[in-house]
Amino acid sequence: SHAVIAGPPQDLKYDGAPSFVEIGDRTSLREFVTINRGSREGFVTRVGSDCLLMTGVHVAHDCQIGNNVVMANLATLAGHVHVEDRVTIGGLEMLLAQAAVQFESWTGCEAPVEAMKAAALAAAEERSR
Repeated sequence: SHAVIAGPPQDLKYDGAPSFVEIGDRTSLREFVTINRGSREGFVTRVGSDCLLMTGVHVAHDCQIGNNVVMANLATLAGHVHVEDRVTIGGLEMLLAQAAVQFESWTGCEAPVEAMKAAALAAAEERSR
Protein backbone atom coordinates (compact mmCIF):
# COMPACT_ATOMS: atom_id res chain seq x y z
CA SER A 1 0.00 0.00 0.00
CA HIS A 2 3.05 2.26 -0.28
CA ALA A 3 2.95 3.12 3.40
CA VAL A 4 6.19 4.18 5.09
CA ILE A 5 6.38 3.03 8.70
CA ALA A 6 9.29 3.92 11.03
CA GLY A 7 11.03 6.15 8.53
CA PRO A 8 13.51 8.65 9.94
CA PRO A 9 11.91 11.67 11.62
CA GLN A 10 11.73 14.93 9.72
CA ASP A 11 13.53 16.75 12.53
CA LEU A 12 16.75 18.69 11.94
CA LYS A 13 18.01 17.66 15.39
CA TYR A 14 17.76 13.94 14.57
CA ASP A 15 21.23 12.37 14.74
CA GLY A 16 20.47 8.84 13.57
CA ALA A 17 20.10 7.34 17.05
CA PRO A 18 17.88 4.25 17.35
CA SER A 19 14.23 5.10 17.91
CA PHE A 20 10.98 3.28 17.33
CA VAL A 21 7.34 3.06 16.21
CA GLU A 22 4.71 0.96 18.02
CA ILE A 23 1.35 0.18 16.42
CA GLY A 24 -1.44 -1.46 18.39
CA ASP A 25 -3.58 -4.47 17.53
CA ARG A 26 -6.22 -4.28 14.79
CA THR A 27 -5.07 -0.86 13.61
CA SER A 28 -5.58 -0.31 9.88
CA LEU A 29 -3.11 1.76 7.86
CA ARG A 30 -4.32 2.64 4.38
CA GLU A 31 -2.47 3.73 1.26
CA PHE A 32 0.44 6.18 1.54
CA VAL A 33 0.35 6.51 5.32
CA THR A 34 3.64 7.70 6.85
CA ILE A 35 4.56 7.23 10.50
CA ASN A 36 7.99 8.54 11.55
CA ARG A 37 9.92 6.99 14.41
CA GLY A 38 11.02 8.92 17.50
CA SER A 39 13.41 11.84 17.19
CA ARG A 40 15.92 10.88 19.91
CA GLU A 41 17.52 7.73 21.18
CA GLY A 42 14.89 5.41 22.62
CA PHE A 43 11.96 7.72 21.80
CA VAL A 44 8.80 6.03 20.45
CA THR A 45 6.01 7.18 18.15
CA ARG A 46 2.88 5.24 19.19
CA VAL A 47 -0.42 4.49 17.47
CA GLY A 48 -2.91 2.66 19.67
CA SER A 49 -5.18 -0.31 18.97
CA ASP A 50 -8.30 -0.32 16.79
CA CYS A 51 -7.33 2.85 14.91
CA LEU A 52 -7.99 3.70 11.27
CA LEU A 53 -5.48 5.92 9.47
CA MET A 54 -6.93 6.65 6.04
CA THR A 55 -5.11 7.41 2.81
CA GLY A 56 -2.24 9.89 3.01
CA VAL A 57 -2.22 10.36 6.79
CA HIS A 58 1.09 11.56 8.27
CA VAL A 59 2.10 10.97 11.90
CA ALA A 60 5.33 12.77 12.75
CA HIS A 61 8.01 11.89 15.29
CA ASP A 62 7.18 11.29 18.94
CA CYS A 63 3.39 11.44 18.51
CA GLN A 64 1.26 9.44 20.93
CA ILE A 65 -2.09 8.36 19.50
CA GLY A 66 -4.64 6.62 21.71
CA ASN A 67 -7.01 3.74 20.93
CA ASN A 68 -10.01 3.87 18.58
CA VAL A 69 -8.74 6.95 16.75
CA VAL A 70 -9.82 7.72 13.17
CA MET A 71 -7.71 10.03 11.04
CA ALA A 72 -9.45 10.94 7.78
CA ASN A 73 -7.71 11.21 4.42
CA LEU A 74 -4.65 13.50 4.40
CA ALA A 75 -4.87 14.37 8.11
CA THR A 76 -1.46 15.36 9.47
CA LEU A 77 0.07 15.50 12.94
CA ALA A 78 3.22 17.50 13.62
CA GLY A 79 5.83 16.09 15.99
CA HIS A 80 5.13 15.52 19.71
CA VAL A 81 1.31 15.64 19.38
CA HIS A 82 -0.78 13.61 21.86
CA VAL A 83 -4.22 12.38 20.76
CA GLU A 84 -6.56 10.88 23.36
CA ASP A 85 -8.72 7.76 22.86
CA ARG A 86 -11.80 7.83 20.60
CA VAL A 87 -10.90 10.95 18.61
CA THR A 88 -11.77 11.59 14.96
CA ILE A 89 -9.50 13.97 13.09
CA GLY A 90 -10.62 15.56 9.85
CA GLY A 91 -13.96 13.79 9.75
CA LEU A 92 -16.17 16.87 9.46
CA GLU A 93 -14.38 18.22 6.42
CA MET A 94 -14.53 14.82 4.75
CA LEU A 95 -18.24 14.49 5.58
CA LEU A 96 -18.96 17.98 4.20
CA ALA A 97 -17.11 17.28 0.98
CA GLN A 98 -19.04 14.05 0.44
CA ALA A 99 -22.34 15.67 1.39
CA ALA A 100 -21.73 18.57 -1.02
CA VAL A 101 -21.17 16.17 -3.91
CA GLN A 102 -24.38 14.31 -3.07
CA PHE A 103 -26.36 17.56 -2.67
CA GLU A 104 -25.21 18.84 -6.05
CA SER A 105 -25.82 15.47 -7.69
CA TRP A 106 -29.42 15.29 -6.43
CA THR A 107 -30.42 18.94 -6.77
CA GLY A 108 -28.26 20.24 -9.61
CA CYS A 109 -27.54 23.29 -7.41
CA GLU A 110 -24.36 24.42 -5.71
CA ALA A 111 -24.16 23.05 -2.19
CA PRO A 112 -24.42 25.59 0.67
CA VAL A 113 -21.29 24.20 2.34
CA GLU A 114 -21.01 26.87 5.04
CA ALA A 115 -24.65 26.39 6.05
CA MET A 116 -24.13 22.63 6.07
CA LYS A 117 -21.05 23.04 8.29
CA ALA A 118 -22.92 25.33 10.70
CA ALA A 119 -25.78 22.82 10.92
CA ALA A 120 -23.38 19.90 11.55
CA LEU A 121 -21.55 21.82 14.27
CA ALA A 122 -24.83 22.84 15.90
CA ALA A 123 -26.05 19.23 15.85
CA ALA A 124 -22.79 18.00 17.36
CA GLU A 125 -23.03 20.66 20.08
CA GLU A 126 -26.61 19.64 20.84
CA ARG A 127 -25.66 15.94 21.05
CA SER A 128 -22.81 16.66 23.46
CA ARG A 129 -25.15 18.24 26.01
